[in-house]
Amino acid sequence: MANPQVHARSSARKFGGRWQEFIEVHSFMDSSKLHFAKATHRALLHHEFGVELAVEIFGDCGRLPGTLAAINDIVQQHLSEDFSKVTPTVTDWFSESTFETKPAIGLAAACAESVRHFGGSPEDYLPVHEFLDSIEARYPDVPAAWGITHSTFGLGLCELVVGWTVGPREVPSRTVAEKHILLQCGGVIPSTYEVLDAIPVRPWMYNQATALSKELDKEPVTV
Repeated sequence: MANPQVHARSSARKFGGRWQEFIEVHSFMDSSKLHFAKATHRALLHHEFGVELAVEIFGDCGRLPGTLAAINDIVQQHLSEDFSKVTPTVTDWFSESTFETKPAIGLAAACAESVRHFGGSPEDYLPVHEFLDSIEARYPDVPAAWGITHSTFGLGLCELVVGWTVGPREVPSRTVAEKHILLQCGGVIPSTYEVLDAIPVRPWMYNQATALSKELDKEPVTV
């Protein structure tokens, strides 16, 4: 299983520049492994939704300094190295998951609850609630996928996507997200471990990776 630096060195070879210019993107893509050291950690970001999140976080058409690579191309390179055949979808990852969810509370109710707690107007908190519920809106038939955003991992994603604070009152986005998840999940915030442990490990999750480490060890490291 390649680590972020191996992917970054591969990016430098493919797109030019230094590996340090790519490490932040690849570290983000593999950040889920910090929470769960099985192949199923990839269920959080190694799919089409993860690609969109990376582009949103690092820039629409953004290009890294010193390189000619767009963020989308860098992420697609990462996925092609982890899955040399076909990159799995959100549905592929979560279709067998036993992670339990509850009916969605809806954006209006979530915003109203935020106003009750923090003041201001519903529009102040809409970006947080829209982000958290975006997974439900896209994958209504795969409710277990809600764990991507409705979890401790999702709290970190929310800060990266929405920013540290929301609205003119500068309410911490994490606090708003915590209230949303607590309301949605019956008073608890599911841990990343709970979400990923509910996914059964299958061979396709780990046996398609490109053999990069040995190949790259033959090459000098550009610093």
